[in-house]
Amino acid sequence: SDRHELYRDENELNYVKEYDPLAKYRRMLLRYNRASEEELKEIEDKVSAEVRAAHKSALASPHPAPESIHDFVIPEPYPASQ
Repeated sequence: SDRHELYRDENELNYVKEYDPLAKYRRMLLRYNRASEEELKEIEDKVSAEVRAAHKSALASPHPAPESIHDFVIPEPYPASQ
């Protein structure tokens, strides 16, 4: 992500943090006893490990061939309707 503190003031940053949907959902899970702090920490640790593994795998993957630059960008044209 970019350095949003360069163009957002402190009030806006606080607003964004308060209304962040993931943080808000986390607070709701805790408030209504749908999950414990320990359960959420375990989930966060698993997700973090999965993201790290995906990142490591992506870095180890070969670079795409230059001629594939347009693959999956523009769909194949549909045949003309009759």
